[in-house]
Amino acid sequence: MITATGSTGCGTWAGRPARSRSEANVRAEGHPGPGAGTLLSLLIEVLPSGCERPPPKIARGASQPATGTRASATAQVFTPDGSAPLAGLAVGPVTQFAQSCSRCHGAQGALYGPTFAALDEAALAAKVREMMEHNAQLRPTAGDLAAMVAHHRALQRRRPFVCVTNGAAYASGREAVLRGEFANAERLTVEADGEALPVTVQGAQFKIAVGSGRGVMVRAESATAAITLEFPRQQWTD
Repeated sequence: MITATGSTGCGTWAGRPARSRSEANVRAEGHPGPGAGTLLSLLIEVLPSGCERPPPKIARGASQPATGTRASATAQVFTPDGSAPLAGLAVGPVTQFAQSCSRCHGAQGALYGPTFAALDEAALAAKVREMMEHNAQLRPTAGDLAAMVAHHRALQRRRPFVCVTNGAAYASGREAVLRGEFANAERLTVEADGEALPVTVQGAQFKIAVGSGRGVMVRAESATAAITLEFPRQQWTD
């Protein structure tokens, strides 16, 4: 006679002994099996006692509430006037556009037509959400969406764009290097408290060793336009 055993994570349980071959043959020939009460007894014997059911699986990308020390490390950080939260962008909008959008819409949105240029703010935000969630099959956060809408606003107007990607981590003092992206610009200059700072540029990304907590002005210039980001008052240019 064989006895099945296994582990539930809360101890070892012993199941009901397996039925003999003769018992299985009797049931196959049409003899009635156990009644509802016997089946319930079987379930009670097999299910381990003293254990809770395992928690449901969380869909990939879904957030879970932070607890303990993790909660303080991920607390929201806001702009100085408290009007908007500073986001931590895993992938900035310029890089995300190049990876997920440019194959259809061209580099820097070169293939967008007059209909795109005529979209108002609400229509632009709705279109960007649709493209990110459905066309590109992304799962953007609120910060991802806001940054991408701002990037598309710059594409509409054919002007430079600047975005800080580690805004929350820098403003809270967890990081001393300010990181970001820029687009449609040939020149990038940085200033903090009236002092010009060196900036390292690689492709569309930049980093500035500022020292945590300092306000920074990042100026991006093209041949026809210029724009200045005042961080932390704003995380990306309007």
